[in-house]
Amino acid sequence: ELKRICEIDIGLVSQCCLTKHVFKMSKKYLANVALKINVKVGGRNTMLADAISKSIPVVSDEPTIIFGADMSHPHPGEDSSPSIAS
Repeated sequence: ELKRICEIDIGLVSQCCLTKHVFKMSKKYLANVALKINVKVGGRNTMLADAISKSIPVVSDEPTIIFGADMSHPHPGEDSSPSIAS
């Protein structure tokens, strides 16, 4: 309910975290939370370095599209959220 109120009613970006995870102060956990927040506020987490400094080489003479994929899974035991592929 808090997330819905923040993001839909008020228009405020939110990221919910469990206290038990935050207080462990795991660098990996906190870095992942920071990456999630960064994307939500319009930031960019990755960029092709070659695309900035030079053009990416042609893969073939034919028009080509390259896809990337990522998979996000819910926490163990969380049955209400599906795995999501993007």
